[in-house]
Parts: sequence; C-alpha cells; structure tokens
Amino acid sequence: GSIVLMASTRALMSEPGSRAVLELENSDGGGIILRGDWWHLHDLEIRHSASGQKPLHIQGHHNVIERIESHHNHEAGVQISGSSTEPPAMWPSYSTVVSSVSHNNADTENTGADGFAAKLTVGEGNVFRWTISHHNIDDGFDLYAKSTEGPIGTVLIEESVAYSNGRLEDDPEATVSADGQGFKLGGESQPGDHLLRNSISYDNVGNGITSNSGPDPRLQEVTTVFNGLIR
Repeated sequence: GSIVLMASTRALMSEPGSRAVLELENSDGGGIILRGDWWHLHDLEIRHSASGQKPLHIQGHHNVIERIESHHNHEAGVQISGSSTEPPAMWPSYSTVVSSVSHNNADTENTGADGFAAKLTVGEGNVFRWTISHHNIDDGFDLYAKSTEGPIGTVLIEESVAYSNGRLEDDPEATVSADGQGFKLGGESQPGDHLLRNSISYDNVGNGITSNSGPDPRLQEVTTVFNGLIR
C-alpha cells in the first residue's frame, strides 16, 4: 500500500551514503501521500506506480520536496493537489519542490501523465525551483485549472527545464493523444498569475510554453526553442 505522511515537522530521507528506492510496481495504493505539514522529503527515488496511482501526491502545507527522482510511473511524477470536496482554504499551499527530476512517466492511454503538476485544487505559494522534467507523455509542468473548481493559487516555477515531453525515451513513437507541452500555465480561462522565470523549454512535442487560455501568466527571462517539431 501507499505511505501516508500526516505528522508535523518530520523528515523522510535516504540513509547518508545510500539512496532509498520506492519500488511501487506491486503497490495498489500508489506511493507517498503527503497530507501532513512541514515535512522534508530528501534524496529518494520513486518509480513504477500503477495506473491511476500517484507516486508522490502532496496535499499538505509548508513541505519541502528535495532531490527526488520520480520516473516510469503511470501517473504524474510529482503532483500538488487537494480535494474538490474541501474548501479552497484547505488546498495545499507553500510547498517547494527543489532540485528534483521527473521523467518517462506515462499513463496507459498516453494522455495524462505529467512530470510535475500543481493543478485543479491548489492553494497559494507553491514553488518549483531547479527542477527538470523530460520525456513525460503529457506535459513537463502542468498548472491546469478547471472552471468548475475555480482558480488555483499562484505558482512560481524558476530555474527549471522542460524538454522532450510528449514522447518517451523507451518508446519514442508513443505520442498518440499526448499534449506534450513544456510549461502549461493555466486552463479553462481561469486566472492564476503564475510566474515562470529563468527557465528553458526545448524539444517538446507541443508548445514550449502555453497559457492554455489562462489570462494572466507572467514570463521573465525564459528561453524556448525547437518545440512543436515532428521528428
């Protein structure tokens, strides 16, 4: 089953000098469900979650996710989101994903596995910094919002890279129905005021950057090149 973290002011990390691997191939509940606040996850590898089971799902507040590698899962590698049954004040907020990489994640339909996502039910103050997302079947970074849920909190993405999303390293032809955007900064005309800065997007199947109908994303010193090319 999954690991549910609910206590406060704790750390979950690899033993110094080694690296813990969470092998989720036989887990029917996904990986780490982080419902607590003020946790620090450090230096972990997470892989092979089953279809519909999130390998790392951040639902709490003020958490630090550092040096995580999430890969070859059947869901988004790292996702911040709460519950639509809870009021927006309870949606996850002020968590930072830093120095982490998410790659080669693909759901069975090749439609919805992102690298990093903060979407649908997200509070204020969440940050992705020094992160790399590549070869995920859907988007590198997804900040999607739905009109039925309303706007999500402002997300900051900085000093990060999205490349070769919309295709997989092991199966480069598996792009059917994939979106493949590098940085997706909104959805369904919902405001968000997200900020993407000092980042690079290249070689993605879709756009390097898209507002996805979001009216107010902000860009500062962003490079995008060689996206949307068929090869």
